[in-house]
Amino acid sequence: VAVGVLAALSCIVGRTGFWKTGLAVSASVPAAVMARVVCEASLVPGTHNLWPFELVLVAGPALAAGFCGAAVGSLLRRLMA
Repeated sequence: VAVGVLAALSCIVGRTGFWKTGLAVSASVPAAVMARVVCEASLVPGTHNLWPFELVLVAGPALAAGFCGAAVGSLLRRLMA
């Protein structure tokens, strides 16, 4: 939900387009997961052996939420103009 809302707000307030906003906001979720994996794996080596699967599993819903939010934001920006 937060990813969708942030993508919509970014489209409404900013001057970026649908594609750039959707990709940028969606990429923040796998980046956060990767940062968590790096931090936890540095503390306890041997954990997160399946980190590529974690990234793939989180990327799908993040892309869906980001592009849905960007679509709503683009439509609202056009309606307000």
